Amino acid sequence: MKRPSPLQFNDKAIILSPAGRIDGYIVQNAVEVLKNWGLCPEISENALCEAGRFSGSVEQRLSDLQNAFDDPSVKLILCSRGGYGVIHLLEKLNFSGIRKYPKWVVGYSDITALHTALQYHGIASVHGPMAKHFSDEGVADIAVRYTKSILAGQTLEYR
Repeated sequence: MKRPSPLQFNDKAIILSPAGRIDGYIVQNAVEVLKNWGLCPEISENALCEAGRFSGSVEQRLSDLQNAFDDPSVKLILCSRGGYGVIHLLEKLNFSGIRKYPKWVVGYSDITALHTALQYHGIASVHGPMAKHFSDEGVADIAVRYTKSILAGQTLEYR
């Protein structure tokens, strides 16, 4: 299993929406959390699109995810939310880029299908809070702090 490198100051992070649509203010609030971490966050081209209940067409969502997988400068992919829709992308994804340039993928709910595909291809990922949680709870939230610690390669202590 390839474990992506710990995040470093000024690493590039992408927030994308491979499943359900999301409000822009939520994604922008998550950008602010990632900036607080010292990262350089970007919002993918189609993250705020709408196609019914989805954040864009299959082609738009696939394009954002594939571009993030293939970009060696991206170190973190933070999914904006789950819902439903990732399953439409899995058979169309090319995993060679992320195998060559492992990066953290964070999400849960429908994103679990993506975690399963990543694990099949030998890439570790984090089943954890997404942009919506980051936006609602902020940098002080325990789940947000633990996520940051995991991505930074720090040892966690539970009580």
